[in-house]
Amino acid sequence: MMNSASLCPRLLVGVTASLLAMGGLAACSSPAAETATQPVAAPDSTLAATPPVALELVAQNDRQWTGLTIAPNGRRFVNFPRWSDDVPVSVAELLADGTTRAWPDAARNNWTPGSSPDEKFGCVQSVVADRRNRLWVVDANNPQFKGVLPGGPRLHAFDIASGRLLRTYSFPAATWNPTSYLNDVRVDVDRDVAYLTDSGSGALLVVELASGRVRRQLAEAPVTKPGLPYLEFAGGLKFTNQVHSDGIELTASGDTLYFAVLTGEKLFRVPTRLLRRATAPDSLRAAVQTVASIGPADGLWRTADGRIWSGMLTTDAVRSTDPRTGTVTDVVQDPRIRWADTFAEDAAGNLYFTTSQLQYAPAQRGKYAIYRFRPPTR
Repeated sequence: MMNSASLCPRLLVGVTASLLAMGGLAACSSPAAETATQPVAAPDSTLAATPPVALELVAQNDRQWTGLTIAPNGRRFVNFPRWSDDVPVSVAELLADGTTRAWPDAARNNWTPGSSPDEKFGCVQSVVADRRNRLWVVDANNPQFKGVLPGGPRLHAFDIASGRLLRTYSFPAATWNPTSYLNDVRVDVDRDVAYLTDSGSGALLVVELASGRVRRQLAEAPVTKPGLPYLEFAGGLKFTNQVHSDGIELTASGDTLYFAVLTGEKLFRVPTRLLRRATAPDSLRAAVQTVASIGPADGLWRTADGRIWSGMLTTDAVRSTDPRTGTVTDVVQDPRIRWADTFAEDAAGNLYFTTSQLQYAPAQRGKYAIYRFRPPTR
């Protein structure tokens, strides 16, 4: 999930602006350094073929969205990160006709410089609904990647039925830095724990939801840092922003967390029990395993059969990975898949994803879309 309108491909240096620019979505490490520190060698990922899959257009918007989620009650929500001066809505409900409505109300979306991050959405990067019909809103509080604003990032929990704010979690100064950009979140409802990625400086954050305690993990490990110098697309187009740990997902049991670096190629996993406690950095790094080589990917999604879904950004594809075997399957490749960003799933088992078109200059993008498809059985 990265920057937009104000960045053209040839200038995509440091997108995440300050993320990238200030190191933003970025402190980088060389591919060699990353490989040398992997405790478990990646399986020889097998790229398999799959029957044709049809894409269905769900909605389009002139504004750049990144996050998308579908609540158990069927309500759909999207977010629009503040990557330019003109972002009228940060969080919105996606209505049946494809239009959007500010959520929970217009007032909370009416941010101006100096607004409290507890009362207004500053720069929302993702929205995720849990099975209790709570909407989790990740506010990086880093508009246009110019640096985290005073007050730091925020994680908000809302009751979807009423729109009422249940709690706002702040992050102690020691758990983020000026180039941080909190990106995606997964919530373990049973253990009452939230896991987030920092795409600006590379780390995993663990929030104990009852106490509000935050741990910053793997901040010095190469596995949360870029492993590629840039992403290259058709026609020689290069995306040179260095984006750190980005996509994140949990197993059904919550025992294992998957994550990936956008400017990288590997899907990693780590036991969550080690993330939830003060594990020695070297021990935690040694526990990280490489699942497969999945190519540059943004968001991740796990379906009930255990497959991990991701976009293959440089080839306009969506692929699945079987964590048990390391087999990677290109499920659909289509020129309309212009940077598959965030995934979601409805009650019928259809997968949805947003297109954020980050590899293109604004004039080359056209409307931002949401598509859905029916995953083939394996």
